Amino acid sequence: MNRSVLKSITKPLAFVFLLCVAWEIAVKILDVHPVLLPAPSLIASFVFENGLTLLYHTSVTVYEAIIGLILGVSVGLAFGIIIVYSKVLRDATLPLLLAADIIPKAALAPLLLIIFGFGILPKIVIVILITFFPVVINTAAGLASIQPELTDLAHSFKASGWLVFYKIRFPNALPYVFAGLRIAVPLSFVGAVIAEFAGTVEGIGWVLLDAILTFRTEQTIAGIIFAALAGITLFSTISIVERKTMPWYKEDRVAVGVY
Repeated sequence: MNRSVLKSITKPLAFVFLLCVAWEIAVKILDVHPVLLPAPSLIASFVFENGLTLLYHTSVTVYEAIIGLILGVSVGLAFGIIIVYSKVLRDATLPLLLAADIIPKAALAPLLLIIFGFGILPKIVIVILITFFPVVINTAAGLASIQPELTDLAHSFKASGWLVFYKIRFPNALPYVFAGLRIAVPLSFVGAVIAEFAGTVEGIGWVLLDAILTFRTEQTIAGIIFAALAGITLFSTISIVERKTMPWYKEDRVAVGVY
């Protein structure tokens, strides 16, 4: 493992370990009921006994999130490009996009279940709706932020519109696109879990809902931990792709972007 990577995770892991020790001691001393706050040892025991089941439900949610993310990002990229190059379409659709973005996507989950049933499709649709907006807005902002001097110079050398887009506009927009992706990736997992709350028999959303209904707090926390780890993995994957795609981009990647 790279030394810098090891150094970056040592302190967070040490903090988590100390937090769990303090948590365990506090629960034992105060004699807190497990339904209110289970000890870390109880949560670890539940994970040990039900790890494979939790992994299965996590994989279901990850699958829904990835498929919805791929489709949402693809449509968002395409639409972002279209509204930049078509003023008529931009003026007609941008206010509608902003208005649609305000609608709580969780409120649409029951309606989508009625339309598409209780299968995987309504979950994917929710993820598409949630991930589409940050990508389309950031893509459009990135494509529109190009300096006119660069495009004028390219056109003076008889460069075609496609060449200007491929060599100048899209590379310039990549930081904005990845800013949108860094927002969309966590939202994709959140959207999948929210959709599962509305109606399903598998996935992390079902694990959490079942735990709440049966008052198994250790199951709730275990499900949250598995969801968090899956979300972190997806986010880290996008960060790796970003570094490989834009090695020339030196700006601090902690910045979220324009969305």
